[in-house]
Amino acid sequence: MPSRQTDGRDQWSRANMKEILPELPSPLFMSQLEASSGPQMLAAFEIGGYRFPDGAMLFRAAAGRPYFNTGLFRSMLADLGAPPELNDQAIGSGVELDRPALQWHWPRVARRLPVVISNLVRQLRAVPATERWFGHVEGTLAELSLATDHVLRRADDADMLSDFERIAPELGRFFYHTGYLTAAATTHFHELARVLHGRLEAPAAAINQAVAGAGNVSADLPLALMRVAAIARTEPPARSALISSSDLGADFRDTLRGTRTLTHFERILDRFGDRGLFESDSASPRYREAPGYLLAVVAQYVRAPTAPDADGAVARQRRQAQQARATIKQAVGRNWPYVRWRLGALRQVLALREANRFRGVRIAAQVRRRELELGRRLVERGWLDQPDDYFWLTMVEIRRLLAPGTAPPLRAQAGGVRAGLLPHRSGVAAPGETAREPGHLRTVIAARRARYARYCAITVPDECADLDALERFARGQGAAPPGAARRPPPSLTGFGAVNAGQPVSAPAPPTPSAPGNSPPPPQPPTLRGLSVSAGQVQGTARVIRQPEEFGRLQPGDILVCPATDPAWSPLFPLVRGLVVEIGGQLSHGSIVAREYSIPAVVNVPQATDRLPDGATIELDATAGTVRLIDTGQT
Repeated sequence: MPSRQTDGRDQWSRANMKEILPELPSPLFMSQLEASSGPQMLAAFEIGGYRFPDGAMLFRAAAGRPYFNTGLFRSMLADLGAPPELNDQAIGSGVELDRPALQWHWPRVARRLPVVISNLVRQLRAVPATERWFGHVEGTLAELSLATDHVLRRADDADMLSDFERIAPELGRFFYHTGYLTAAATTHFHELARVLHGRLEAPAAAINQAVAGAGNVSADLPLALMRVAAIARTEPPARSALISSSDLGADFRDTLRGTRTLTHFERILDRFGDRGLFESDSASPRYREAPGYLLAVVAQYVRAPTAPDADGAVARQRRQAQQARATIKQAVGRNWPYVRWRLGALRQVLALREANRFRGVRIAAQVRRRELELGRRLVERGWLDQPDDYFWLTMVEIRRLLAPGTAPPLRAQAGGVRAGLLPHRSGVAAPGETAREPGHLRTVIAARRARYARYCAITVPDECADLDALERFARGQGAAPPGAARRPPPSLTGFGAVNAGQPVSAPAPPTPSAPGNSPPPPQPPTLRGLSVSAGQVQGTARVIRQPEEFGRLQPGDILVCPATDPAWSPLFPLVRGLVVEIGGQLSHGSIVAREYSIPAVVNVPQATDRLPDGATIELDATAGTVRLIDTGQT
């Protein structure tokens, strides 16, 4: 019998969505997220014996934005007797680990004991199971990569769709391992916090410091870029080119030809070229296609008065991790063997979680190659005006166009998933806005562009109880739900924002007050958040809302931003500290910040609005506080 949600309502949040996705992803990606990725993630937990309500949706689009149904996972935890707050701590909207008021409901645990045991066993087996999948998926990726652009051009539509069908099970396994690695990390965090509570003043800070140093693929990219910058500093032609050019772009090979800098940068593209800004959406270019961002980061490293030291950063982090483990060992006494095992397991799970995401991104890159080829074909056939128009379509529309009469309906898109988990609705395509034949494509795409232009003109809440009301408001058909407003958000990112023709601009500088008319300065506010990497620093707040503003960051700044995904990690060696509006202990930015021993506080609501750009702030990432010292305005 399906489990019931504890409060009878869905609870929708953008918390972890804002971390890994742009403001307005492509309609194609959103259709995949609703109809395939969400059901596959829910199916992963049903394998462990739990059953979600029929018709439940994990992801849903509203006003073009992706929302995550936190109510489903909170309800699952409550049904199994676990504290629902564990979900909040993981994704970034919950209680501080230093004061864990989390209680297990033991009668529920007893009633659902077989399911609880099954899920705990899968958590314990998450590491070897994920490593086995890595071996399998590497073979699949190698075979998919063998198809050169020339081979893809010669393949027929059926072959391309066959590749998508082959990739789908791998994505299902990716979501399975994502779910259980996340669950295992959350369990380890909570259990360590329970043991250390009352024995250390700041147990969360100690845990975060002690588990760093395992190394992970997301932290490896900044290290590699720092080493390229060190080489460029010794080569006058490369150093000059990087410092003087505002955008090397597609000409970088000609500009850097014959330098060791180019040789080592090409190696970075060989390893990390499938990554990119907003890399979860296949509509987003990869570094291999658009290396300008990475080159700009290398240039920032080269310009820095003090060169970022990759080896020094690693050595410093390892020393601090050893010190934290020694402090914990002294605090727990005879419980040290158990705590040591938990710490080691957590370090391993965190590293594997990043490695798992890396495989998912590489799969997405192979999907993108085939999607671009299909877009080119549809232009060649006269169906589309440009290849990128392909990303305005939904997965169902594409199947209907390329394999008429054989495309499965929406409820059969996520293969191997129980029918009850497949969505009955979609927040992507508007009623009557479905392309059923080639002649409809331009009309449908024009309608979607116009709808996304309206989406670009509104601000949406991070938490929303009624996505239908939000969608009606976005289309001009209803009142604004709490937190929504008819004004553009501070930043617009993603395929939908760019292709709807909306300008993306930097925030306006603060306007100084007129002399003699300034009100008395208020008491400096103190903001609170979740400590994810310990330390205390003071410095200049640099408010960065989107990738276009990365160039404003100066070495030694404290980075203040709405969210971070792995694409932000190359900036971390330049900064003194990190303040993020959303995020949790398992956020990608949190994991990388720990690897570089950067003091970091996440889940600080409205930090980019409440901390002026250029202000002097004090960041106490051990206590999880941010204090405004001087606004920087004169």
